[in-house]
Amino acid sequence: MEHGRLPARDRPGAGTFRHVFLKLALAVALLLPLAVPAGASAVVPSSPRADLVPGQGALTAGDPHLPTLGNGGYRVLHYDLRLRYAPATRVMQGRAIIAATTTQALGAFSLDFDGMTVESVLVDGVPVAFRRERTKLVVTPSAPLAAGQGFSVTVAYAGVPGLGEDGFGATGWVANAHGAVAYCEPDGAQRWFPNDSATTDKARYDISITVPTGFTAISNGRLLGRTTDRAQGTTTWRWRERSPMVAYAATVAIGRFTLTRTRTSDGIDLWTAVQQQLPRAVKDAARRDFAELPAVLRFFRTRFGPYPFETSGGIVGDFGFVAPLETQSRPIYDGPHLLQAHEIAHQWFGNSLTLTRWSDLWLHEGFATFAEWLWDERTDRAMDEKFASTLRLTDWTHSPPTAAPGKNLFNAVTYQRGAATLQGLRMLMGDARFFALLREWVRTHRDGNVTTEEFVALARVRGGVEAERFLRRWLYGRERPALPAKIVKRLDALR
Repeated sequence: MEHGRLPARDRPGAGTFRHVFLKLALAVALLLPLAVPAGASAVVPSSPRADLVPGQGALTAGDPHLPTLGNGGYRVLHYDLRLRYAPATRVMQGRAIIAATTTQALGAFSLDFDGMTVESVLVDGVPVAFRRERTKLVVTPSAPLAAGQGFSVTVAYAGVPGLGEDGFGATGWVANAHGAVAYCEPDGAQRWFPNDSATTDKARYDISITVPTGFTAISNGRLLGRTTDRAQGTTTWRWRERSPMVAYAATVAIGRFTLTRTRTSDGIDLWTAVQQQLPRAVKDAARRDFAELPAVLRFFRTRFGPYPFETSGGIVGDFGFVAPLETQSRPIYDGPHLLQAHEIAHQWFGNSLTLTRWSDLWLHEGFATFAEWLWDERTDRAMDEKFASTLRLTDWTHSPPTAAPGKNLFNAVTYQRGAATLQGLRMLMGDARFFALLREWVRTHRDGNVTTEEFVALARVRGGVEAERFLRRWLYGRERPALPAKIVKRLDALR
């Protein structure tokens, strides 16, 4: 995510979108039909209290920054999301088919799901009891699930998806007169589909979206195809993300887009979408930026190793949230606010290598900001100057990049001090050893989860005690760190 993310009071839902929604006239449209299982009921069945259900999975992943997010007792393997959306009424009808495996014996388990109405829940095809508990959908199978057992959950639901406040800004389903987009970091995914939002529970996705013909529906990964139902006046768009993906990196964008497919010389499919309602100057600028995308991918491949996914691209529209977001394989940008190098770098750092704890967000944002500096360095040899500027301007009384709970993680310390930490390590180790370290980091943890301590440990192996000492001071210290003589000498040469 680009560092211009707005604080909660300025984010959509806090006023911006509320004002837009009030201005828009309520449109009337027929809801698109969605089949539900025979015998399913929209009434929530009763079930025992959570503390009386034997073997219930945890209702949280235990991250202190987002203490209600995530669930325990199982791992998701695959999401099959089947959505219908009517832009005129903003009503979604959905069915989520979730394949998972238990990690313990389960008498009940939960999914993150905030808003809309649950119409039915099936476990392995059998209707089961469920209840809503704040932002949780708690499911009680008809028979306990054994440890290590594969199972499926099918949730049928409907309603108007919206935004929620996570303390870091409003996230979820953003709708306006032109369509809608899912803007989910860190916890907005639960506002348009039931899921496990724990960052350590990554899964593969199939996402199909049925919309009125004339609208385009874009999601992550590869477009498998689209089918038009002339009688219904609808088109279904089918997308597949084959690489593991954390829930907040999933997205859907619906609107009137010009969708373009190209391919890089090394076989990466590029899907780019530009909203037709944008001003011509913005559309032209977006197309120019997207024309640079193959070069961005080639450049980062030399620094970080192979691009981790089979597709890339981007989505540009008038969404109203300003800050770009690094949704997997298909970042979203709001109008002219493109920061392509930053968001593409997140495909390595954030989407392929995903933080284990939110306190380690610098592993995403510091790395992407550093990559942005690297891209600029091709024409502006100013990396040392950026390091020196950060050293002068950073508020060292602020919490370090590895922030304690209660701190807003999306701040200049996470981005700028995180990036300067990497540039300082590069100055200390030299380019050859430093970029070899980054490529090993990416290769070792591809499609997985990472921690700051793992990065520090690898730096010690490849850069010695001096590298470890440097990282500990920059990542954990609250005092302005003394610089190694090698870096001081380089900075003196700038004067």
